[in-house]
Amino acid sequence: MTKNEILSSILPLASKEGLRNLSLSKIAENAGIAKSTLYSHFTSKDHMIKELYLYLREKAKERRHIGLVDYGKIVRGKTLKEVLTSVVSSYNLIIRDKDMKDFYAIIESEKTFSSIAAKIITEETETMFTATKNLFYALEAEKIAHFPSIENASFIFASSIHSILSLMLDDEMAGTEVSKGVLEKTIHEFANLYEVKKE
Repeated sequence: MTKNEILSSILPLASKEGLRNLSLSKIAENAGIAKSTLYSHFTSKDHMIKELYLYLREKAKERRHIGLVDYGKIVRGKTLKEVLTSVVSSYNLIIRDKDMKDFYAIIESEKTFSSIAAKIITEETETMFTATKNLFYALEAEKIAHFPSIENASFIFASSIHSILSLMLDDEMAGTEVSKGVLEKTIHEFANLYEVKKE
């Protein structure tokens, strides 16, 4: 059994058992392999969960045809609003992938008592901040936007978008509409604030 086949077998088990109750013995039994086989691919349960996150994220990107990011290409010839709408839409597609949604549900529910769940959330957040900063540098280079502080602007934008997308998922689950129109308004206001006005 390959590493990816083992990883594919973990998510349904993790959804049923939770991370705390997930043991290497249960994972091996569920995959129909010897426990020693797991150690040929993973050093620990935490390592396996981290690899599962990376694997699911890459699979979600493949399914949505999202490849390597060329920030210059993303921003060139577009307005700030068009760029922000496009990148938020791409990120939203990844987190709405069924397997990613299931995985996020697990780590969100266990982050207060599972260090690996909390680490994955902080690493995902850091990845989002870094991607936003790189995007904002490209926007500045193309003179599409100007940020007094790219660090602050990227933190504010990424945090806001992350919160809004989470609220949208909560709305869907709860059958409410608290987030209705908030994403579009936030992108619109951000574009108005930072777009370089053409002469």
